[in-house]
Amino acid sequence: KRDEPSKLKTNRPYSWEEFEKFSAFKEYFKDKSNELHTLVSLIYSKMEDWRDDEESFKEFMKATFKQRGINVKDFGIKDYSMDEMKKFLDMFEFWHTTLREI
Repeated sequence: KRDEPSKLKTNRPYSWEEFEKFSAFKEYFKDKSNELHTLVSLIYSKMEDWRDDEESFKEFMKATFKQRGINVKDFGIKDYSMDEMKKFLDMFEFWHTTLREI
């Protein structure tokens, strides 16, 4: 049974310093909606597919972001682990779903 995306959301707290990275995320993706939606769908899908194989998940995500020329560290994301990719999803949820700005 697939996990619902809402089960991956846990209202993780962020500091003001971390919020600066949220702003960088918005600036980067403001004119790249299709790419952003593709990445978000891919992250959710691969989290489900490889929930028991984080190393494969990390390698796939690393290759995916590198291929697109996106440096996740610009968004305060340390690596391609599932926990860190949840930050990417949080940024999407904040800017797209909550504020509807990207």
